[in-house]
Amino acid sequence: MKLPISLLKFFKGRILIVLVVLATISAVHSTTQLWGKGNAIEEAKKRLAEAEREQQVLLEAKKSINSPGFVEREAREKLGLARPDETIVVLPSEDVLKKLAPREDSEELFLEILPIWRRWLAFFVPELEKSLP
Repeated sequence: MKLPISLLKFFKGRILIVLVVLATISAVHSTTQLWGKGNAIEEAKKRLAEAEREQQVLLEAKKSINSPGFVEREAREKLGLARPDETIVVLPSEDVLKKLAPREDSEELFLEILPIWRRWLAFFVPELEKSLP
């Protein structure tokens, strides 16, 4: 059974159109995927550059941490250690120091402001000093 020629031409033209449309859709789809991959590559490059910067910072930190000065400073500050010939002095907090410090009397402050002759007068003759203005 043979198909008439006009029917073959009809299907041939339709099949060709369908193939062209499918090829176009495939090409557009591939192009959009490539553009998306291009953005992904740029983002990956940015992440790589950031990771390299972070690696440099960490390598510098590692160098400073492995130095003898850092180890000694940490031993002194965090562990309270000292060399054998050193003495550790631990001071109390400021609140405790203020409580332990001698209180200043207002008379002593007043006497220091007075001229020397008034201080001598107050020392030898306190009654006379109290009567002076």
